[in-house]
Amino acid sequence: MPVEREDRRVNLILFGFRKVGKTYFGRRLAEKLQKPFFDTDALLVSLHTGEENTPRAIYHALGETAFRMLERQAIESIREVQNAVIALGGGAVLLPENRELLQTMGRMIYLQAPFTDPLYEERKALYESIPAQAIRVDLLTEAEVLEELSHGL
Repeated sequence: MPVEREDRRVNLILFGFRKVGKTYFGRRLAEKLQKPFFDTDALLVSLHTGEENTPRAIYHALGETAFRMLERQAIESIREVQNAVIALGGGAVLLPENRELLQTMGRMIYLQAPFTDPLYEERKALYESIPAQAIRVDLLTEAEVLEELSHGL
């Protein structure tokens, strides 16, 4: 029996540490594939009712627990989305319930690059434990990263 190609309605969900290029590559991939693009950090900012207008400022204003709940709301707001590219905030996969939901929403793609940050060291094992395609973005050109991201579609 022939192997069927992955369902083209599936979401491509990019995760990894901050500043690895999730939003940058997500936008370019969405353009290349002509799919809608969602950034959970931007969704989180739009859901926040305070004056803060960046995820970092919101995190500092609310504290981690309230920030993670707002992040959860952002993810929930797109749970029915299909055939899109989604870039997650760096900590979006920290909550087990987020990981479970995200894995039902689409194909997880881990954007990797080495960091010498203590927070990265804390999160690295968790990121690597998530079933996902891993792409070392620091070893590839932009075109090669985009090719890897769209591989198999």
